[in-house]
Amino acid sequence: MARSLTPSNLYIEFDMTDRNIEELTISENNAKNHCYIEDNKGQMYDTFIVAKKKKVRTVCKTFIRKSTSKKKYVLSIEFRKENIEGESAVSRGSSIIVPFKESEELSSFWTLISFFQKFNELIDTGDFSNRYQAITGESLKDYYTKSVATDKLSALLELVSNEELNEGHLKSIIFNQRKKDLYGFYLLLKNEESEDGLAHDRYRKKFDIKERGSEVIWHHFLKENKWILGLNTELRFIYDLHSEHKLGEENSKGAGSSKTDLLGTSYFTTIIELKTESTPIFKENKSNKSRANTWDFSIDFIEAYSQTLGQNDDLQKNRKKRIEMKDGSALDRELIRTLDPKCLLIIGSRNKEFPHTNTRDNNLKTDSFERFRRDSKKVDIITYDELFERAFHIINQENLSMNWFDIPSSEFISNYLGNQNYSSLS
Repeated sequence: MARSLTPSNLYIEFDMTDRNIEELTISENNAKNHCYIEDNKGQMYDTFIVAKKKKVRTVCKTFIRKSTSKKKYVLSIEFRKENIEGESAVSRGSSIIVPFKESEELSSFWTLISFFQKFNELIDTGDFSNRYQAITGESLKDYYTKSVATDKLSALLELVSNEELNEGHLKSIIFNQRKKDLYGFYLLLKNEESEDGLAHDRYRKKFDIKERGSEVIWHHFLKENKWILGLNTELRFIYDLHSEHKLGEENSKGAGSSKTDLLGTSYFTTIIELKTESTPIFKENKSNKSRANTWDFSIDFIEAYSQTLGQNDDLQKNRKKRIEMKDGSALDRELIRTLDPKCLLIIGSRNKEFPHTNTRDNNLKTDSFERFRRDSKKVDIITYDELFERAFHIINQENLSMNWFDIPSSEFISNYLGNQNYSSLS
């Protein structure tokens, strides 16, 4: 029977060390804005004692709340070490790890997780069991103390070997890294501001990027996260991305050759031209010369499109010439073919400039943009927010709501990105 009131003082602790969790169930209150955990006698619980010793115990505090953007409830859990009096145990040094090393703790942990998964029609627990596995705290501690990328890779390989992780677990590692990449993508897309400044400025500082402008930020980000383009666009699979290729003939002064931002390679090549998420696609105001059912494109958009076509033309005219990379090496055109390369232009943000709202202006812009894209034979055009949507759906089973771009950032991060405390900007 559902309850209408859940006072906090009615909750007590459930001791998993001497009781069976099968005594419990999860129910929704009458107002359908809160869930509570109770036993067959009606006693409610919000804290689980996972393990206990003479002086220290491990507890899990829970809170189940209604999501504002999903139909299900969201489960928040917090593990902590406490002394017998219920006070948080003080960590040594800067460590905040709550390890599960002993069989009792591990068993109770997975018993608790399995309990919540039984109620996945009510509570959003995702695909937890297929993505996560317990490994020892010492193995992780050894990995995170490594500072050099090569050392971390060696430690990770050793971790995989020692813990006997299978292919599914390795996919889980990649999945979580891509969740991190997606989080960084969102912050850059919105150019979120924190105490340390705007996202673009934080990214520039982290990676010591000297060049000005936002194009170089996106260049670096997409080059570092190749899966976003390699798996994501309506193109042939892209195996690798290369920076700033000279495509045409240079004059005697070494000038005159066009350069592409990124060149994607597989069996054939893909020219990728990058603008920024804030580059306007349309003019701000509709001109008097425009047809009744169209809207004028901005000069920035037309120039970007023309530039991409020009790069394609340069490559076609110089099919036997050297394509030089940024590091001075050249593309092997016998191995990587350059026959009529596909082109990709990444520009602007449609949700910001002409969102999915039923207004005359937005409908005109949407229709004009789609007509242009569908009639474009050589250049695929995609906006940064569309690229984010596709990347999101590569690694998430749930769908984004139509108004995802307008959801407050803190709420979107919490409900869609896992409220992570890390990103490629930190």
